Amino acid sequence: MSAPADPFRDVHRANRRRVAVRGLVVGLAASAIAAAGWILPGAVAASPSSVTAQPAATAAAVDTVPAPGPAAGETAPVGTDPDAVAPVEAGPDAATPPTPDALAAPPAVPSPPPVESPPAPLPITPAVHTIGIHTSGYQAELDQCLWVRMDLAGASAPIVGAHNNCGGDVVLGLEPGQLVDLAGQGLDGRYAVAGSRDGRPGQNAAEATAGFGAAVILQTCYFEGPDVRLVALVPVP
Repeated sequence: MSAPADPFRDVHRANRRRVAVRGLVVGLAASAIAAAGWILPGAVAASPSSVTAQPAATAAAVDTVPAPGPAAGETAPVGTDPDAVAPVEAGPDAATPPTPDALAAPPAVPSPPPVESPPAPLPITPAVHTIGIHTSGYQAELDQCLWVRMDLAGASAPIVGAHNNCGGDVVLGLEPGQLVDLAGQGLDGRYAVAGSRDGRPGQNAAEATAGFGAAVILQTCYFEGPDVRLVALVPVP
């Protein structure tokens, strides 16, 4: 007795042919991927027997596996280590270090202004005291509140005097180096103070003026005490 006919024989044959074709396509694709150096993660090469054993699962895997190969417009590197990290290219905002030639030169430091020497100090001109000699004489003329030229016997130089309350107090403040202009009684000219000393009323003129080294001697009384002040004058060249 003959075996009953398979009612799905034609369907099974069609499925086996479809699975065989898909298995062939998968094998060719895997060979091409291996030749190009690419490995699909999770992809496992199916043998014809495994395809035949699990036709439904293999067909689903073929339908869900993404197309191998590089993205459009790219070329897969041959012999590249698939685990190597691809170099990161700097984006448009990445800072590029300047080259030595591109470094800006430091700003020029302005030269300091020249130091001007301070002007030379002006020479100090000593104060000049002016004395007008009114007359020649002695005590009587002095008591008239005048400047008097007195030519005393034994004196080393003419003596010009006045009472301190008649303008003679200027003699009390004279210091060495100060200038005095005399006018009148033959003593006209500019003199400089050379020194000073004290005398006593009624003292001998020779004793009071000895070694004074003066060309003209000025005399007046102190405001306190009996002594008088004598100031030596020498001509200014």
